[in-house]
Amino acid sequence: ELHTYIPVEAVLLPTSAYAASKVAATSLSYAVSVQYNLEMIIARPFHVYGEGEDRRRFWPSLVNAAKQGEDFPMTYGEQIRNFQHVDETTNQIMELINNQTVQSGFPLLVNLGSEKPQKLVDFAMSQWKNLNAVGSILPGAIPYRDNEIMHYTPKVESSDFTSH
Repeated sequence: ELHTYIPVEAVLLPTSAYAASKVAATSLSYAVSVQYNLEMIIARPFHVYGEGEDRRRFWPSLVNAAKQGEDFPMTYGEQIRNFQHVDETTNQIMELINNQTVQSGFPLLVNLGSEKPQKLVDFAMSQWKNLNAVGSILPGAIPYRDNEIMHYTPKVESSDFTSH
């Protein structure tokens, strides 16, 4: 919550064990790159959705409700996120691999995302429409989680994905 758009150089302050494990993996990878003079790109994808995602997550739950003709209960959906389809995330990773000049011992840290943050409810409504769902989205039917972060989006630099 210290940043509207989280830059790659932001201090990482995890609020869960899962988040802490990502911070630890990033720190370890960075240190290994420096110590052993390795070329490394550390990519941080934000809010990737798509085929193969765990069925309990937001997007698969939404798709399942749409396919079943059911209503979709959710929070009020005021959370702002940066949703990006897995195919676009894969394209960004391939562009990084193919186009970046990375110096040994100087890892490149890059945020992956769409540069189009949106409210969760707006994402849900657009997906619902694309799925031709017959049920209704029910904003406010589920309470926000304890300590819900309302604005969680990366600062994405499109120049990170072009030739250098």
